[in-house]
Amino acid sequence: MNLNLYPFARIVLPFSLGIYLAHEQLSAFPFLLLFLFAPLLSEFHHRRSALLLNTLLCGFIYCGMLCYQTNNPMAGQKLFSQYQLNSIHGFKGIVTDEPKIGSSSSKAILEITAVKLNSRWVSANGYLLLVSKEKFPKKLQYGSQLFICERPCPIPDARNPGEFSPKIHYQKKGILFQTFVHEKNMQITNKFEGHLLIAESIQYRQKGINLLKKAGYRTGELALLTALVFGDDDHIEREISALYADTGVLHILSVSGLHIGIVILALQALLKLVLPSKSFDVLRGLLLVSAIWCYALLTGMSSPVVRACMMCTLFVAGGLMRRKSQAINLLCASAMVMLCVKPIWLFDVGFQLSFLAITGIFLAQPWIEKYTEHPSRLLKLVMQTSIASLAATLLTLPVCLSEFHRFSWYFIPANLLAIPLSTGIMYAIFLQLPLVMIGIPSAWMTMLITFLIRLMEQVLRLIAGLPCAVSDNIGISKPEIILLVIALISLLTFLYGLNKKPLYALLILLLLHQTWLVYHDYCLQAQRFLIVFSNSRNRHNGAAFIEGRQAIFYFTREESEPYKKQCIQNTCRVYEIRKYRAKEISGSKSSMISFTPSIKREDDLHKRVSSNVSAIQGKFLPVVMNKKGDTQKPKKAFFLRQAFILNLNNAKNPIVSQR
Repeated sequence: MNLNLYPFARIVLPFSLGIYLAHEQLSAFPFLLLFLFAPLLSEFHHRRSALLLNTLLCGFIYCGMLCYQTNNPMAGQKLFSQYQLNSIHGFKGIVTDEPKIGSSSSKAILEITAVKLNSRWVSANGYLLLVSKEKFPKKLQYGSQLFICERPCPIPDARNPGEFSPKIHYQKKGILFQTFVHEKNMQITNKFEGHLLIAESIQYRQKGINLLKKAGYRTGELALLTALVFGDDDHIEREISALYADTGVLHILSVSGLHIGIVILALQALLKLVLPSKSFDVLRGLLLVSAIWCYALLTGMSSPVVRACMMCTLFVAGGLMRRKSQAINLLCASAMVMLCVKPIWLFDVGFQLSFLAITGIFLAQPWIEKYTEHPSRLLKLVMQTSIASLAATLLTLPVCLSEFHRFSWYFIPANLLAIPLSTGIMYAIFLQLPLVMIGIPSAWMTMLITFLIRLMEQVLRLIAGLPCAVSDNIGISKPEIILLVIALISLLTFLYGLNKKPLYALLILLLLHQTWLVYHDYCLQAQRFLIVFSNSRNRHNGAAFIEGRQAIFYFTREESEPYKKQCIQNTCRVYEIRKYRAKEISGSKSSMISFTPSIKREDDLHKRVSSNVSAIQGKFLPVVMNKKGDTQKPKKAFFLRQAFILNLNNAKNPIVSQR
């Protein structure tokens, strides 16, 4: 692949590297030395041009770092480090997004404009997560200004190893703290401080959802249609979401590039029907771009939607200027514009999946054109969809494994069947909404769309029921992710240009991976941990003793089987355990006061950890041990939401039985 044809690829890669270095607070000095001194290894007559090029690349790295530091939402969190949390007694701010109302809690994001220190208000900036155990008042909407009399607290981390971490999730959005609100400690003013365009899009989205309710859809179908058309996936049941994830078609449930492509095809056909003459090319292009950006506003402006709209805008602009545009160039230019506006998008999972998937499809384009020439239109479409789905899945594999820890083996047949059905559902909805709006009966269309939704669900259930349909609980480390990404890019580059050089890089990467695996396995043999698990009731009713790649799990009998299974699977994935044993012990319902004596009687573990009793004393949360081996009831302050992890790498005696 000749990078000279893709100048934006040479810009966006070092720019993204600069954003990453600034986010991780790493020094760019080693990378700058690598870029500057690499030309010295080349021939003399190439050194000058290579040195100039690498100097420009170093400049783009610094531009990325500067852009992140300028537009970093985390910079606003300095107000919490400037003042002690106990000294902050209230906030004044603006709701920056539509509040999310769930079954158990409601959440909203507040942009802070002032904080109350003791008895005075001080201007400040930053973001805060509002959490309520009940529904927010109807008056609380996007752009509402409100006063809160409550202290902030850090967003909690995952309860146990390997579980979903709210702290990391909101940290990627630039939010580190939260506060619990209710009607008594919250005052909403009548002043609107948001953008009128976003407020109008939220209102029109709610009107569209009300039209779907008016059409007579049930709760399950309504939740899926709301996610499919308007991007609101908060009301989808966990079972349905897990079904789509197990079959590799979870992207259908959130508005992405696929949905924007469907909308673009529908709009192009409509505009050609209304404005067939070539003299209306400019007007058709402007109407198309305006319509897709309005739809993007309607769906919430997620990163995959913005990427698709940006590429469409650049493609239409190039066509109007009679300029031939390269697809990869458009992709890199879209990424560059998006990262300049919002650098934190680089760490958004939707952004990563969207760009990696479309990059894989573009790199596989020569193979799609070469091996899909067939007189049968249906067979040609099936082959094109299969190759595109395979290329997109391969390049998104590292992100999927690191974020979701699962892989669907039947993703090709699932996409071949689900994408046409979802496309038909969207086209039918676009036809039905105007009919419902003007009052024309459309019960037959409701029945048709409901049938298509249930058919798609039954097909996916059939695929998910096949043997070895999904591999879950897959663990992958950061070095493996980096090596896998480079290897997949090298492989697709070889397939794109049929050049042998990427194959050499692939062989070197495989050798490095095997070397790293040997070293990593050696490090794992020396790990020793004591983990005390925390359940949803903030009780510590389970523990794990880890030595090397073996573990013993203990749970009280009152804990449910799904909780035990989840703790064991997540711990085995995080610590890469190969052999484990799980046992039940007697424990009280209030806390694990009898936890430690039961362990001692059953496995005599107190002898194996006798050299660490002094380290465990005062730190072991549910039980405080003394020299006689008795237990003392701890204070309430010892009970925490998160699991307790004690590093026993310096232990002299083994803590896991080898039998």
